[in-house]
Amino acid sequence: MTLALQPTGTVRLTIRASAGHFRREMDFSIPTNVSLDEVMGELTDLMDAPTISKPWRASTAAGRTINHAVPLAQTTLADGSLVLLRPHTPPPAPVIRDAAESLAAAEAHLDNQAAITAWSLIGVALAATVLSFFTGWPLALAGAGVLSLGLALGSHITGRSVETGPKNSHGRQTAAFASSTLTTGALSAAGFVADLQLGLFAASAALTFIGLLLHITALATARLKGTAATLAILCALAATGAYLPGLQPPPATGPTLPPALEVLSAHTHLAIAAVTIAAALILITAAPAVTTRLAGLSIPQLPTAGEDLGVSDIDYTAIESQTRRARHLYEGCLLGSAIATTPAFAVLALFPGATGYLQALCVTALVACLLHASRQVTALGMWALLAITAQAATAASVLAGLHPHWATISTAAIIIAAMTTSTLWHKFLRNLEPTTMVWIERAEALAVVAIIPLCMHLSGVFVWIRALG
Repeated sequence: MTLALQPTGTVRLTIRASAGHFRREMDFSIPTNVSLDEVMGELTDLMDAPTISKPWRASTAAGRTINHAVPLAQTTLADGSLVLLRPHTPPPAPVIRDAAESLAAAEAHLDNQAAITAWSLIGVALAATVLSFFTGWPLALAGAGVLSLGLALGSHITGRSVETGPKNSHGRQTAAFASSTLTTGALSAAGFVADLQLGLFAASAALTFIGLLLHITALATARLKGTAATLAILCALAATGAYLPGLQPPPATGPTLPPALEVLSAHTHLAIAAVTIAAALILITAAPAVTTRLAGLSIPQLPTAGEDLGVSDIDYTAIESQTRRARHLYEGCLLGSAIATTPAFAVLALFPGATGYLQALCVTALVACLLHASRQVTALGMWALLAITAQAATAASVLAGLHPHWATISTAAIIIAAMTTSTLWHKFLRNLEPTTMVWIERAEALAVVAIIPLCMHLSGVFVWIRALG
C-alpha cells in the first residue's frame, strides 16, 4: 500500500505588526498546510514584537479577519498579500440610553420660527394696547388683537401637540371627551359655590376626582393627567391665599375700571394671584424631577468595584415608554401652569396700587419662563412657557398704561421692543457655549428666587408677620 504524499506549497506574505508605539514589517514564506496559530509565536519572535496581554489577531488590509485555526491554503491569502497583526480588542458593547438621554431625545421637533413669530406679533399687539391709553384709540380694538393672538396660540397648542392616543378619529374623540369632562366638572364645582375661596377648593376636589376617574377608565392621556393634577394643586394653593391679608388698594386716583372688572382689584384676589404665580413657577422648576420619578425613570447605578460594567438592575425594555410618559406629564404640568396663571396676571394688571412691585413680579416671571423656554426640547413645553411670558408681558404693559410713570413706561417699552424684534435676535441664541448656558441657568434660578419675596409682599405675608409682633 503506497501513500500519495501531498506536495507542500508556500505562500509569500508581508506581515505588518503594530501595537502601541511598536511598528514593524517583514516578508515571510510560510507553508500553506499550517495555520497562523501554529506559527504566530515564531513570527512575533522574529519580528521582536513586544509581549502583550491580549492575543494577536490577523486581518487583511481591508480589515477582513483571517481565520487563525485553518491552514493558509484554505484562506484567501495569495503571494504578495499583506497581513496586519494587531492586539485583539473586542467590539464595543451597545450603549443603551439612560433616563437623561432618553428625555433629551424628544419626539416633537421645535417649531422655533412659528413660536418666535407669534411672540413678535403679541409684542406688536401690546404696543398698540399701550398706545391706546395715551392716544385715545379704542382699547377694545387692541384687546381684540391680543385676544385673537391668544386664541391662535391656543389653537396651535391643541392642534399640533396634544396627544390623542391612536391616530384615528376614535382617539381624538376620546381625548376631546376627557378634556371637556374635566373642564366642565371643574367649572361646575367652582360655580356651585358662591364664595371664591370655597369655589377654588371645590374646583381642586373636582379636578382630583374626575382625573382619578378618567385614569381608572383609561380615558385620560398622560398629558391630560399632568394638566389635571397641576390645576388641582394650584387651585388648592390659590385657595389658601384667601387667608392672607394682601395689600390694601389705595384710594382710587387713576382711571376707574369697568364695574365688571372692579372685583379683580380686591386685596384678597391679589393675594390669591400672587400665591398662584409663585406656586406655578416653583412647580415648573420642580416638575422635571417630579415627573421623572412618577414615570418610573431612575438614574442608572454604577456597578461596584470589580463587577462587570454591563451589569445593571434597570429594565431597559420599558425605558422608551417611561420616557414618553415622563415627557407628557411634564408637558401637562406646563400647560396646567399656563392655564392657572392667566387669571392671576389679569388681577395683577388691574390692581390699582403697588405698581412697581406688580411690574417687577411680571418682569421676573417673564425672564424665568423665557429662559426656561429657551432650553425646552418639546414643542408643547415651549409654547406653554411662551404663553406665560405673553401673559406677564401683557400685565406689565397694561400696568404702564393704567399707571403712567417713566419707570413703568420704560419697562414696558423694553419688553415690547424685545418681543417685536425677537425674529431678529433669536438666531444668535443658537449653539451657545456651555459656560453661557450655565449663566443662563443661574439667571433663571435667580429670577425664580426673586419671585418668592415679591409674591410674599403682594400677598401680605410681611404685613401679617409684623402684626404678629
